[in-house]
Amino acid sequence: MAIMKGLRGAPPKVIGGHLVIEAIDRQTGEALNQRTDNIHSVAGDRGNILIFTFSETGHTRVTVRPSGTEPKIKYYVSATSVDQPGQTEDDLHRTKQAIDRMAEEIIDGMLNVSEEILG
Repeated sequence: MAIMKGLRGAPPKVIGGHLVIEAIDRQTGEALNQRTDNIHSVAGDRGNILIFTFSETGHTRVTVRPSGTEPKIKYYVSATSVDQPGQTEDDLHRTKQAIDRMAEEIIDGMLNVSEEILG
């Protein structure tokens, strides 16, 4: 698929306004640190999957893979936040809204990157 090939050939450095810290390619078993350009091996199953992380821990990420049954690409966003001691219900609500907003920005950004690849 053109999108997967394009993402592999030139991993985006920014998606939806968020810096990509690491681009993990499950097909090759390698991860590219976008800050240092260092490549290192990653353990785990192999497959036609790309993961772009937005946090040092890698918990905020978008996973990209082709559908197994249809000619389309699937995007899965996982965004997290660290709970702070003494947070109120209002604080938690604001945090949830911020996480939801970030997830939407990442998905919109992935769609834009994909459209650019397709021309």
